[in-house]
Amino acid sequence: MKSITQEGLHYVMIIDPGLPGSEPPGTYPPYERGMEMDVFLKNSTGKLFIGRVWNNDSTVFVDFTHPNASAFWTEMLQQFHNKVSGAGTSSSASY
Repeated sequence: MKSITQEGLHYVMIIDPGLPGSEPPGTYPPYERGMEMDVFLKNSTGKLFIGRVWNNDSTVFVDFTHPNASAFWTEMLQQFHNKVSGAGTSSSASY
């Protein structure tokens, strides 16, 4: 990331509302944290709504109407920012 910004380049971070839902336990913290915070969409029987998007097995989706959804995304983005020097997001963009 440092070399990108030093060269005057910019990047666009994509925030995907779908997360893998079938990773082995202990291998994908965003899924585990989302389960702890109960932020994923549920179907009419109260079970996780499972879709298939870009991965081979299953995808779960954050319920943006859930009271914990904002806290979940804030936590995930903060963790990413802490790992990748110079990473950031903007709520406004010029197109």
